[in-house]
Amino acid sequence: MGGRCHTTFYKRDRAVREEIIRALELEVSRVKRLGPKEGEKALCRLKAEGFFRKYFDQERLVVKREAVAREERLDGKYLLSTTEEDLSAEEVALAYRDLQEVERAFRELKHRFDIRPMYHRLEERIRAHVFLCWLALFLGRLVEARAEVSFGRLRRELSRIHVVELEHEGDGRKDRILKWSEASPLVKKAYKAFGLKLPGEIEVFSAKKEQA
Repeated sequence: MGGRCHTTFYKRDRAVREEIIRALELEVSRVKRLGPKEGEKALCRLKAEGFFRKYFDQERLVVKREAVAREERLDGKYLLSTTEEDLSAEEVALAYRDLQEVERAFRELKHRFDIRPMYHRLEERIRAHVFLCWLALFLGRLVEARAEVSFGRLRRELSRIHVVELEHEGDGRKDRILKWSEASPLVKKAYKAFGLKLPGEIEVFSAKKEQA
């Protein structure tokens, strides 16, 4: 597992850097072809671009190959630093992972579950609002743990499920027919993980027609 992850991150880091270098070389070539006035403006924009700053020699207008070589040695690696010298490498990594989870939780509370702004005045209502947001976050984490999929992705998949409601009358009966769109494999996996049954593709609810 660890080896596959390292290989994946290594390839991703290399591909991202190569794309940045290609784009930088094209921009440098374009700047050199421009006239003095246009070239100066384009160069200022190029120097301000954060993606390129690490690899761009602004004096010689070339790619800093030593910077590229230095970054290549870090492909597939995630560097952590700490002032706590008595912690082991594993403890440092776990602490950073926990920190990322906390930051992720606060981002979701603010942007996904709308913990703010609050349009409440009474304390009990404010407490209830916060409790419901934390409860939603907890349920989202529970879904991720059991279904092994991010809550955001599962939420998007669930939003694609639609139902059409039809009514049919005849023979003294009034039928209510629900036609569901097919759930994706990801949704089916999540329902199975919780032991839930997906609604049938077509569901019919019949009732006797009321007499006038």
